[in-house]
Amino acid sequence: MGASAKEISNIISALAEAEGMLDAYALATVVAVEGSSYRRTGARMLIKHDGTWTGSISGGCLEGNALRRAREVILSRIPSLVTYDTRTDDSAKAIGASLGCNGVVQVWLEPIQGSKVPEMLRSINSAFLADAPSSWVRVLRTGGAAGLSQGDFLRWEDFVNTHGFRHEDEVEEGLLPVDPAYPECLLSLERLEPAIQLLVFGAGDDVKPLVQLGVELGWRVFVSYDCPAKTLPRRFPGAEAVLHLSPQDAVRNLVGKGRQAVVVVSHNYNYDMAVLRGLAGDMPGYVGVLGPRKRFERICVELGREMPHVHAPIGLDIGAQTPFEIALAVVAEVNAVMHGRSGAPLRQVQGFIHSRNVVP
Repeated sequence: MGASAKEISNIISALAEAEGMLDAYALATVVAVEGSSYRRTGARMLIKHDGTWTGSISGGCLEGNALRRAREVILSRIPSLVTYDTRTDDSAKAIGASLGCNGVVQVWLEPIQGSKVPEMLRSINSAFLADAPSSWVRVLRTGGAAGLSQGDFLRWEDFVNTHGFRHEDEVEEGLLPVDPAYPECLLSLERLEPAIQLLVFGAGDDVKPLVQLGVELGWRVFVSYDCPAKTLPRRFPGAEAVLHLSPQDAVRNLVGKGRQAVVVVSHNYNYDMAVLRGLAGDMPGYVGVLGPRKRFERICVELGREMPHVHAPIGLDIGAQTPFEIALAVVAEVNAVMHGRSGAPLRQVQGFIHSRNVVP
């Protein structure tokens, strides 16, 4: 998955500001990746004819060439599939860079005017707000295949049921195999995960950098505490909600479905214990508690149960001391756990850095 909730939101905002000037814009989408690449399938970049853009399809190495090609697409009104091969220096230099990334990136460039891009972006945004992952098929070219319209963005299940697509094995993100009778038909498959919900229990000043980092990552951030003076929305800009609730009501109202991470940072022993008591049922994907190990062990004794799934002390070991460093350690651990990763240095990771996203 390469789509980012924050990035999609920024692109939607940029398009809203461009009302009446959509003929000056194109959208670049990574539709397939083979080997190594900075961004993955689903990464998007909105490009204006004047060379400004929102989002990204790489770490900066492909953007220059994409800008030039986007101008052609804007003028011709004809979408184009561009292949960037960085497996050798010669092929990389052909696009104006010497990368050595050892990968192939395929990018779909399309004009915004008269397209179904805004509709697609709204669907993606809704998928980020959902409770469960979803997979989507984009019709890039129909190739004469019946029942397909260029630019359609269909749920995988609907596509399979409506068009009878069958495949014996799991299907990876990227360009789909098509019926040999329609060789010009071009379809891409993308998997979207709901945005992580960061539920922060506590509202001290050290929560501010935690909220800031979560918002920058495109997470849905909720802050709750039982002190009205601390739960003022202006203290936590970007948070989806800042709530004045008891710990019991906070757990009851906030914890539920979706990709949720609970971070308990109240500096109040009794409050923390009440939150953990309320989480006795189904646990969210991540639960972490600020404070020393002995403090947490004492809570476990008082609650009469062990909680090995709770991350306490909270955060990765990065030598954090300041509030912002601690927030960084916490957010990094949450991100690793929610993506099923260890948080170890990448040089120690065997095999591929990026997981294969497949659809059964």
